[in-house]
Amino acid sequence: MKQTNTEKLGDVLKAYLQNTRLGQQMGEQEALNVWPQITGPAGKHTMELKVYNSIIYAKLNSSAARDCLQSNKQQLLDELEKRIGKGIIKDIVLR
Repeated sequence: MKQTNTEKLGDVLKAYLQNTRLGQQMGEQEALNVWPQITGPAGKHTMELKVYNSIIYAKLNSSAARDCLQSNKQQLLDELEKRIGKGIIKDIVLR
């Protein structure tokens, strides 16, 4: 009797992405995509947004918006973790 070692394609792709930098990069891009949704009205003041070494750097044009986001930074990180996965984004720097 012939034995086959079968796995679901989705499981194989998920494992591949987790074991490569590509998965990290996709998660970082998704973090940039959901930024406006998780920051709400204060996020509209974001002028520049980038990810480097799993840290989001956000440049804002309003000190009031920066203060608002800074006071909710842990909630933003929790929401990012919920939406894109754990360990993708480790910190947020607001400028």
